[in-house]
Amino acid sequence: MITRLEEIPVTKESYPFASAERYLKLSERGYVEKEYYMYGTANVYETADERGGVRVRTVDAPYTNRIIVRAPQDTAKCSGNVVVEIINPTSFMEIDRMWILGWKKFVRDGDIYVGITSKPNTIAKMVEFDEKRYGRLSWANPTPDVPFSERLQATGGLGDLNHDYETGLFWDMLTDLAWLLRGEEEQNPIREYKREYVYLTGWSQSGSYLFRYLNSFAYRPDAARGARVFDGYLSGGGVHSLGIPVNQYETMAPYHYSLTRVEKAREPFIAVQTESENGRMEAWRIAQPDSDDPEFLFRQYDMTGASHDTSYSYVDYYQNDPDLVRINHLPFYMGKNEEGNDYP
Repeated sequence: MITRLEEIPVTKESYPFASAERYLKLSERGYVEKEYYMYGTANVYETADERGGVRVRTVDAPYTNRIIVRAPQDTAKCSGNVVVEIINPTSFMEIDRMWILGWKKFVRDGDIYVGITSKPNTIAKMVEFDEKRYGRLSWANPTPDVPFSERLQATGGLGDLNHDYETGLFWDMLTDLAWLLRGEEEQNPIREYKREYVYLTGWSQSGSYLFRYLNSFAYRPDAARGARVFDGYLSGGGVHSLGIPVNQYETMAPYHYSLTRVEKAREPFIAVQTESENGRMEAWRIAQPDSDDPEFLFRQYDMTGASHDTSYSYVDYYQNDPDLVRINHLPFYMGKNEEGNDYP
């Protein structure tokens, strides 16, 4: 449950991490960028069966998260489309990859963009960037007395395990945010805008989060609340070798292969795959045919020539940001070739 949203003031000295206003001068394009603390409680879940069923493990754990909102300054120019991005955490910094790839279209069409911090491993760099702004962010582990298993300590997952926090708080955060954005509560940051469709998107690890969300959470009765949570889904570069865990204690668990892809989608689901995922990451092994089945509305687009990371989306966008240089976290290209792929 989201108990409160609090807008974080923007000043010359304090502004959002990797601010699109600073990179793109959004205000000159008729857009406004705002950031909010999101306070609330979330359940932590655990696996109940091999095909994605979950049950509650811990009830109502408190958290403080953040969201970033980019919307037309003139509410009348809003398209009615709301794009929610699961911000990518893989590099231990906030990379709003789908915003980077799509901002020209969003701004041209008048779409609203909402990015949500999806994993607490990125908080450390945000605090280093601006401790006063981000020091209150917290995803505290509600079961600190329960140690990690020896196997989990040995494998380490993506290297982002930390007993002080709990990644499994995210699923309720995401569902509750969707319902807040749809509703008429006074604390809804886009309440004054037209909101016809709310979409969920993410790239790479965050694209894989969409698989887990649909397979395990979107159609739970307490999530759907009698209606659809999101109106459609776009997974970009989803890494199918990643079985996204329900909670961090299950990191590296031997999940059923079906949980590395989306198995059910009652709303349109589009998967975009580059050569990187289909080649190096062998996504072709679990490819699925396009479907118009009411329980599986699915399309996959394989982008020949495109790569998982690109020069534009992973390097050029950040423009040698001195703040990211200061915290020693300016993204750099680590592909097979010296120069990043600049294919669209």
